[in-house]
Amino acid sequence: MQLEQYADEFKSEYLSGEFVRIVESKRQFYNLLCQVADDSIAINLLNRLTLLTSQLRHISITRPDRQTESIYEITALVSTIQEGDIVKARASAKLHVKNAALSVFSSGKF
Repeated sequence: MQLEQYADEFKSEYLSGEFVRIVESKRQFYNLLCQVADDSIAINLLNRLTLLTSQLRHISITRPDRQTESIYEITALVSTIQEGDIVKARASAKLHVKNAALSVFSSGKF
């Protein structure tokens, strides 16, 4: 499956609003990115971070406004990767993580 197909599946799962489906789709998407980058260390780190931050991710992922933002952010990330622009791809990834954190803190649940 190509990067765009994973991103489309990811967006579709976000639109479903189902936490487990969203998390699994994100895991597959991030694993693909790490495999393409040939970075097994990153895969392990992401998997550990996912476990450590699961409560926070649940708060963020289940917020409808955050779901919409995530779709936009992943679309931008995929676009920058396809362009081969490492600087913009890094910035897109950082923005995605930053906005997820802001979503949690603004939720009033943390």
